[in-house]
Amino acid sequence: MAERVIVKLTTMDGETVEVEKDIACKSILVKGIVDDSGTDDDIPLHSVKKAILDKIIEYCTYIHAHTPPEIEKPLRSNELSGVVS
Repeated sequence: MAERVIVKLTTMDGETVEVEKDIACKSILVKGIVDDSGTDDDIPLHSVKKAILDKIIEYCTYIHAHTPPEIEKPLRSNELSGVVS
């Protein structure tokens, strides 16, 4: 069985959150940092508060287990709620 790799994400309020690499890398920003620098050091997220990071991790965990819905293009509405469920 593959070893679980953990990344440490540090928010603008100084909080550090540990997340599995596979889940954290659902974020394009985090994936780019991991690809460039690896997972040994904390990954600073200078413009993200802890409460927002918790929501991001919740969504990344969800799309790790479920395929995200395709968004029709071109967008048929300027309201995001009219485009996705």
